[in-house]
Parts: sequence; C-alpha cells; structure tokens
Amino acid sequence: YKDPADKIYADVRSREGIEEVSLRGLNLKVFPGVYPPQQFRSTLFALDNIAPLTKGKVVCEIGCGTGVLGLYCLDQGVSRVIMSDINPSAALNAKENKKLNAWDDDHLSVYQGDCFENVPKQIFDIIVWLMPYHSDEIQIKDPLQQAFYDPGFRSLKKFLSEAKHYSTPNTDVL
Repeated sequence: YKDPADKIYADVRSREGIEEVSLRGLNLKVFPGVYPPQQFRSTLFALDNIAPLTKGKVVCEIGCGTGVLGLYCLDQGVSRVIMSDINPSAALNAKENKKLNAWDDDHLSVYQGDCFENVPKQIFDIIVWLMPYHSDEIQIKDPLQQAFYDPGFRSLKKFLSEAKHYSTPNTDVL
C-alpha cells in the first residue's frame, strides 16, 4: 500500500457482517463499509474533547458514520443532534445505533446526503465534521473511501460554503 489510508480502507472493506462494539459507554453496531470508530485516534480525541462544549446545545454532525459522536454528545447533555453522512450504509448504521441506544426523533435525526444536502434549514450551536485527511486525487469507487479521501478537498470546500447557511457568528464549527 502506497498510503496508510489505502490499507485502512482495505481492512475495513474486507470485514464481513455487523460488528458489535462498546465505546465510551455506548453500545454500537458497525455495519460493513462504515468507518469503525473504535479503531481511530481522531474519533477518540473528539469524544474526549467535545463533551464540555456541547451541554444543552443543538449539534449538527456531518459525516456521522456509526453516529458515535452524536450519540455520545446526547449522553453528555446535548439537547438535540442532527446527523448526516454521504455513505448510505453509514446513514442506515447511525439510524440503527439511534434505536439501539433508545433515542427518539425529538432528540436525534439522521439524514443521508452530501454535507448539508438533506439537512433541514436551521441554525446550529455547534457543527462538527471529522473530515477525511487525505486529499489525493483518486477516483472514489466506494462510499467508504469518502471516510478517508477528499480528492482536492472538494467536500471540505462544499462543507465550508454550506455551513454559513446553518450558522451564526456564535456557532462553533469544529
């Protein structure tokens, strides 16, 4: 593998079946083709550092994967979470974990789409995205690759151009 992300992608893609994991007090299912949060430092770093920022706030998470970050925020006292992911398997996975952790539609909504594509227009207190770090100009052949690659930072540019419609100067964009 020329890039460590290629190996991670291949390892995740080769998994069969649904994994059950426990992370920071949450019971989660990880569907095949969805970024496994328990294996990556960026997810653990976010979980360790986001809770003090979110209590009582309305949070939007773009690129939610399994939904672990939003679910953790709800357990820490967030009033409402909206999640979205471009990967259809990830959006279904987040919905499954919503049920598994007994959250209702008043507290958590999950959408499938590119950045804010299907997120209802509203203002958030916090918008968070654990974005892909690799900007290599590869052709995306599988939705899981979007967890690792953002060719030419096109998704990041889209996110930044759309976030202004869901925020005010008081919104934290992380």
